[in-house]
Amino acid sequence: MSTFPSPPESPEETRPVGQVAMLLAFLRDHDAPCPVCGYNLRHLTVPRCPECGRELKLSVGATEPYLRGWIALIIPILLSAGMGVFILLITMMAGRWPERGDRTLMNAVLIFWVANIPIGGLAIGMRKTFMRWNKELQLGMAVAWWLLAVTAFGVVLANR
Repeated sequence: MSTFPSPPESPEETRPVGQVAMLLAFLRDHDAPCPVCGYNLRHLTVPRCPECGRELKLSVGATEPYLRGWIALIIPILLSAGMGVFILLITMMAGRWPERGDRTLMNAVLIFWVANIPIGGLAIGMRKTFMRWNKELQLGMAVAWWLLAVTAFGVVLANR
């Protein structure tokens, strides 16, 4: 006979009974869509979607997430990433790196634009983490990226 308790058979068994009871009590009288498939969960008797089979949990969410900082940051990143894709296409077609104006400064701008391609993917992937930062940090990061992007475009225009 083992002295260790057996592991729970399902994830529902690891949650406090009160959470499951509150979730089921809420769904007894309210229409709520499954967050995965959209199936109406009203009158649910177990904390699992009958349509897609995903486990459900009780949670608290913000009614209006603060998106200004996120949008303000992602726009200059994606604009710069678009320029980076354009530069890579020109480089592949020409067979060489573009050379114009002050080569050191222009190379820095071109590298900045190309670097924004993976940075854009990273920024999109880390959106939830970014949303947890305070508003001042979010907006500060957005302003800094706008300054970098506008400066990069200014350097290119000045070296035409």
